[in-house]
Amino acid sequence: MNIKKFLPKAKTPYKDNRPRVRNSYYTFSREYPAGNIPLKRRIHLRFKSEHTKKILYALMATGIVCLSFFCVRLLLDISYKVPEGEDSSVTYVENELSALEDGGFRALYMPYEKLGDTFYIRSFIKKIERKDCNGVVIDFKTENGKLCYSSLNPHAINAKCAIFDNNTVREALSLFSKENITVAARIFCFLDNTIPSHSPSLAVKYMDTDVNWIDTAMGSEGKTWLNPCSAQACSYLTDIITELHGFGIDGFILEKCHYPDGGNTEGATYPGVKKFKSKNAALKAFITSVQDILSEDDDFLIIAENADDALNGNKKLYSGSISSADFDAVAAYTLNRPEEILLDKKTDFAAMLNMFEDIKAANKDKGFIPVIDFSEYSRKYMRAVKKNSESFILFDISGKY
Repeated sequence: MNIKKFLPKAKTPYKDNRPRVRNSYYTFSREYPAGNIPLKRRIHLRFKSEHTKKILYALMATGIVCLSFFCVRLLLDISYKVPEGEDSSVTYVENELSALEDGGFRALYMPYEKLGDTFYIRSFIKKIERKDCNGVVIDFKTENGKLCYSSLNPHAINAKCAIFDNNTVREALSLFSKENITVAARIFCFLDNTIPSHSPSLAVKYMDTDVNWIDTAMGSEGKTWLNPCSAQACSYLTDIITELHGFGIDGFILEKCHYPDGGNTEGATYPGVKKFKSKNAALKAFITSVQDILSEDDDFLIIAENADDALNGNKKLYSGSISSADFDAVAAYTLNRPEEILLDKKTDFAAMLNMFEDIKAANKDKGFIPVIDFSEYSRKYMRAVKKNSESFILFDISGKY
């Protein structure tokens, strides 16, 4: 007998057609409240998420490795000790060539009044690059004896020679240094209309008296000169060059590095000359003392001369020739227009090129740098100069090129 027939039937549970509700949802779930996401879209998003995770894990791993490397290097630097006898402040640099040796010194002259004008310097650097040059020439001791920086020399302090403060000079030099432009400081050596009036013992004297000799050549205003035979005068000049070398200037052009060339030179006398064999010996001793300051491989010393003096010497200025002194190159200029030294202004550059070769021969192992008046040169002349000489200086007193 089937008893189940007599038992009451169980109630059928109520069927709810609404979607089943979960306690939590995932973006890729079918039941996500925002609506169903197509299968292809879900696969794409899942793949993208996993790919992003891999990239993040890779970046984290790379960051951990870099941080570990940095920490190890830092610990090594902290633990490193300088070996005994070794100066940690010394930077060892392989032998570097000076601008004269490494492709030549091709420079533009810049007026020293612009040292404090950073905007002008930046535009001037562009001019240097457009002219395919690598250097600049700036007067740091002017023909009046003023200095374009603040010197610690007592004679300079007493005479109030400074034109610019040292921070201004450093900022200007850093602008050139960033562009790998070589700065050459032009120094008017013995022509000086400032120091002798405050320190008379350094000056050229008149007829062995205590009166300072004055250069009144061609009706110009009288200018005093420092005495090349005075140890104090030469020491003053070497102090200036030493200080400028400390600023990072490695090239120096010595202008007026000779005895007075104007006025009543017969009345000029030089206390201390007797300790030298000749006047020329005093000049050579001074040039050697300057060269001793420039001991680095990338330093250079240039003597500026008139082309005729560089070729034939000058009895009044040098008691002969200065070519045997210890310097690296001669910067030769002519008082005439460049074209006037040519046999034929239009086509023949033979005279100029022959003069260049003669100057090189007269100065033997010295370099040769023609100084070109930019306001009067011709393109043909410039091409001939570049063809014959790796180095040159373009000069314009106004600085307009």
